[in-house]
Amino acid sequence: MFCAPGNAGIVELAETVALLPTEPEKLRQFAREQSIDLTIVGPEVPLVDGLVDTFEAEGLAIFGPSRAAARLEGSKAFAKGFMGRNEIPTANTKLRIHQSTRLRFCAVENSVLVRRQSLLRRTVLPQGKVS
Repeated sequence: MFCAPGNAGIVELAETVALLPTEPEKLRQFAREQSIDLTIVGPEVPLVDGLVDTFEAEGLAIFGPSRAAARLEGSKAFAKGFMGRNEIPTANTKLRIHQSTRLRFCAVENSVLVRRQSLLRRTVLPQGKVS
């Protein structure tokens, strides 16, 4: 079993490999060279970037959602819109984009979710703490 990039907590269970989840071509090449039976993707960034689609196009077995399906996790605005259009119960939300900073503000019931256009920066602020 291999883990890329891996960490100290998994070295007893798997051989760590110096590849990043954001390097789809290198991961694809490694999977092909090592005859990997199944790849399981953990982080959401490579899922949103389409790693599963890349592997499947090459006939490599991989577990995870497609790029299209991963949008539900990767974009709160998309997920809330999808749930609203399909009458899926969810917290009341209002999405606003601050034009000068391009920050997205999602007011979710009694808190405010401030989120940049990325998966990596998210902060939840108590109600009334945003001026």
